[in-house]
Amino acid sequence: MIERFRQKDQLLSDFFMQGHFPDEGTEGDVSTPECLANFIAIVSSTGFFLYLSLFSSVWFKVYVLLSCAYLTFVTYFSIQPPQLICSSEGGTHAKKVL
Repeated sequence: MIERFRQKDQLLSDFFMQGHFPDEGTEGDVSTPECLANFIAIVSSTGFFLYLSLFSSVWFKVYVLLSCAYLTFVTYFSIQPPQLICSSEGGTHAKKVL
């Protein structure tokens, strides 16, 4: 753990002195078609769920309202439920608010 701290401290010092991290730009550029596909997918799914929220049955509106209330509650109180998928130790990192 001490070695990890030293590495992070060295990276921070290098950033302060040089103005950027070493090996900057290794990610590569994102292609225009990929960005366009992501944009179209996000805008269309947002539009679809907005349409369902405004023009569908009352039960979907109740579901949206309860979802918003739940997300507001867990965000305000910093509640992080345990992971259900891909984790054998799901409950060990969850915050518990009493």
